[in-house]
Amino acid sequence: MYSELILPALRANMGDWTYYITSMSLMELSRRVTTASVVHESESLDKMIQRSRSPRADDIADYLLSQPQRLFGTLVVGVYGGEPEWLEVAIEERSRPWEGDGGRLVGAIGLLRLAGSEQLFALDGQHRLLGTERALRRDPSLGAEEVAVVFVGHSNDAAGLERTRRLFSTLNRYAKPVSKSEIIALDEDDASAIVTRRLIDVHPLFRDRVALGKTKAVAQRDRRNVTSVVALYDCVEMILKSKSAWHQKDKRFRPSEAKLNEYTRHCVEYWDVVIGENDVLETYLATATESRPAEPFRGTWGGHLLFRPIGILAHTWAATALCVNEGMTIRTAIRRLSAVPMQLNDAPWAGVLWDVENHRMRTAKEGQRVAKWIMYYATGGTLERVRSSEGKLQTELAGLLNKAVDDVVIPRYYES
Repeated sequence: MYSELILPALRANMGDWTYYITSMSLMELSRRVTTASVVHESESLDKMIQRSRSPRADDIADYLLSQPQRLFGTLVVGVYGGEPEWLEVAIEERSRPWEGDGGRLVGAIGLLRLAGSEQLFALDGQHRLLGTERALRRDPSLGAEEVAVVFVGHSNDAAGLERTRRLFSTLNRYAKPVSKSEIIALDEDDASAIVTRRLIDVHPLFRDRVALGKTKAVAQRDRRNVTSVVALYDCVEMILKSKSAWHQKDKRFRPSEAKLNEYTRHCVEYWDVVIGENDVLETYLATATESRPAEPFRGTWGGHLLFRPIGILAHTWAATALCVNEGMTIRTAIRRLSAVPMQLNDAPWAGVLWDVENHRMRTAKEGQRVAKWIMYYATGGTLERVRSSEGKLQTELAGLLNKAVDDVVIPRYYES
């Protein structure tokens, strides 16, 4: 049993729910609100849900402890038992600030009194609740900060449990996660997203030449863009991870401006080398964007590997793997890769990344994996260093080409 708590609140209605919008300190939230175990009759089911929340809770704790500009979305909390009381604040006629119909304010503003005997459980915001608890154990001073909370009533009989479970699943099912492209466009903490945006702003290969859709693919009708923003982001992440200065926390917590500038310079230099070692990109850049510059390099006949998201990703993976595992410089790695055939409808890509009969990309993960291994091995990479082997590559390549393993020869474009 907790002490009495009085919270400023708004009362509102939606569907057949009456709910109360208020705020609580993080300390009170952590002390009084539990996860939604009361909703689940099966203890093992609740434990399964708890396990799925644990990793994200650690991320949220780190966010609270390290991000000065922290802000949570509203938590939805179910209230069971006790005697919560709504105390309406009356607005006198003479002091009402509106003209005309302001009736919806009547009964909407007040105080919500919690006696302390209620059972409070999070219906939406379980990760934030658990993350808050972990952060407070490390820094109790965060407890005075406040978070928005919506309270809804709950009945513990069979009908009430069903009703609350439905609300629980609805809130979590329709809380659509932010898309990857939206993260790239908006995230001010993820170094890869920040550098991707900077490349689109400053680098000639990407300025006004990147498809800004929500998926990795580039539309079949697109005759302008070299790649997609999602593919570029994935490439940038591989490039940055190949740097010794990279740390995994740079995805979650904004690095210093000096470090971001260093990352941006590194990526600019990388793509400058790619252009310098691939005449096709020089030709592409020499054509104005309004003149359909990508048209000669991507179409139903196949085209150039670097003008397909799958291709540019495989190329970047191989280049960075050669740098990390074989000790090559970026220039050496990319120069070796320039000897690899790049036309999709030719060997070694026909049947692996390109469907010759149907004139379209093959996007299965097996084909993408084999393409990366071929590029890496063909330019001097040791497959055992990327958890593969010549035998494994030969077997997977044979499967994709529908040939006997003995009939498949792994291409080699560089001899040490």
